Amino acid sequence: TPEPSVFATGATVLVNDNDVPLRSAPGTDAQTVATLSAGTELTVVGTPVDAGGHTWVPVTDPETGTIGYIRIEFVTT
Repeated sequence: TPEPSVFATGATVLVNDNDVPLRSAPGTDAQTVATLSAGTELTVVGTPVDAGGHTWVPVTDPETGTIGYIRIEFVTT
């Protein structure tokens, strides 16, 4: 798992797996706002947060404008 400090606001990250849920809030109970495929580019929009035993990175999908949270292990810098 990467260190949260490498996820600076404005950084571009890539989804590293298929069928990855983008959540409306940090946590596995939060609503899924999008399901992402490997290779999807996202832009970090804030500081990673810890919730429910996972670290979540707030991101936006520049193609769709969708904003949400993704578990840190599903993105690479």
